[in-house]
Amino acid sequence: MSLDDCMIASFCLIDDTLPSIVKGKRLRSHRHRPKLAESEVITMEVVEAYLLISQDRALYEYYRRHYAHFFPALSQLHRSSFVRQAANWWALKELCWLLGLSVLKEAL
Repeated sequence: MSLDDCMIASFCLIDDTLPSIVKGKRLRSHRHRPKLAESEVITMEVVEAYLLISQDRALYEYYRRHYAHFFPALSQLHRSSFVRQAANWWALKELCWLLGLSVLKEAL
């Protein structure tokens, strides 16, 4: 499985699973909707563990450079907003990472 296929499979798994995890609870306290969906940010963070990119700036730049076609809203988002959004959902990322582990292992 290519990294693109892995990214798509991870996103689908996370996007399908997320509603049952949050059970209708609001994930955001702000009125405005972020440019990236929760499932997009969590997917990027989960796959990041396999890319071995440990710095936020490097991760942000990697996705902007190589995966703008998967995450088009990333081009409109400042790096600090991306980092803040990702940090807010650490517990969800951890759970989704555990759920998606087998999908990602098969890809690599």
